[in-house]
Amino acid sequence: MNNKPVLFFASLMLIAVLLVVIYQLQTDPFQNVSRQTQQSQANPHNADDVITLYTKNCSVCHGKFGEGQGTNPALKDTKLGHDEIANFIRNGGNEMPSFPNLTPDQVHQLVELVEKF
Repeated sequence: MNNKPVLFFASLMLIAVLLVVIYQLQTDPFQNVSRQTQQSQANPHNADDVITLYTKNCSVCHGKFGEGQGTNPALKDTKLGHDEIANFIRNGGNEMPSFPNLTPDQVHQLVELVEKF
């Protein structure tokens, strides 16, 4: 019985396993964590932040879920476009006050939230 093919195949498998182990030892185990942290810093859109922003600035008049309060309009089924919503947030209109203290990114996050109601 010729054991050379089996021995050759076992040797190749051993070399492959060793290469994988060596590669893993040389790779930073926290590389993915660092990459995710950098991406989250580059894209600061955090769902908790925009909900806090909405709750603080909008929910008193427009309701917790955009359903409207009293004579204040519901945001749930708004027919306004993205730019129109942003303009209302920045400049106000009718009975709505303006929010000039919000950054453009915060306004954008609020518009996206309103569009999801």
